[in-house]
Amino acid sequence: AEMRAAADEEQAPDRVILEEMMTRWRPLDAEWQEAYATIMALDAQLAALKEANAALRDRMDEDQEVAGQLKDMQLRKLQDAMRRQREAGEAKRQSLAIAENSEAEL
Repeated sequence: AEMRAAADEEQAPDRVILEEMMTRWRPLDAEWQEAYATIMALDAQLAALKEANAALRDRMDEDQEVAGQLKDMQLRKLQDAMRRQREAGEAKRQSLAIAENSEAEL
């Protein structure tokens, strides 16, 4: 028991130093835990934003593809209308030429 008391007495200054260190360390540990929790929350938000961004990019790509298809369709319609107008003009010229030839023969 005396040896134990002597050992305790010998370790008393170390225990005081240890307790002072623990007193300083506890608030820092709490701050670190809070900072870590904040970092993890921000990381989760970043992951969600990346996922949302990827979905928006995919949708934008799809929209651009549909817009390109629509533009191509409109261009084909315009080209078809121009071709029909040109054919109608050519048919009108041919019928006028035939009519002129018929009149000339009379």
